[in-house]
Amino acid sequence: MSAFINRRKIWRLAVLVTAILILASPFFPEYYSDPLLILAAIGGVWALVFHLHARHAQESASFRELFVNFNERYDLLNERLTRALHREGAFTVDDTQAFVDYFNLCAEEWLFFSAGYIYPSVWRNWENGMRQYGTDARVAELWRQESKTESYYGLKFPIGHAVPNLI
Repeated sequence: MSAFINRRKIWRLAVLVTAILILASPFFPEYYSDPLLILAAIGGVWALVFHLHARHAQESASFRELFVNFNERYDLLNERLTRALHREGAFTVDDTQAFVDYFNLCAEEWLFFSAGYIYPSVWRNWENGMRQYGTDARVAELWRQESKTESYYGLKFPIGHAVPNLI
């Protein structure tokens, strides 16, 4: 994930900026070559790096909490959804409720993705899972009916589309 790569790059960048400040300081104009000023600039760079690192750690913890929560909730629905898909004919009341619960889960995932709390690669994988359900005509029709309520935060559930070949 790019967020983890960028986190590693910020430390290298801080070391590079520190080295540049130290090595270039003899060439600064007299006013800017004061050792305390250079030390303050280096301290500012490192304070920013530690702030960005702490913020990233906090965002990662938030993402992990969301990720675990969404996956646990999906795991509770998975058996009911699979059973409904393998059953012939119209959905039962329980099948319908399972898919409504699933649509709500997907909508919450969409809401957090669109707010920037879910990594795009994770969202693409979840969306591919939605496509698998969306190819079933009964699910597609249920989504068409449910989406009329406009209570899914703007989620566009992928119906009638095959899962793209990821190879």
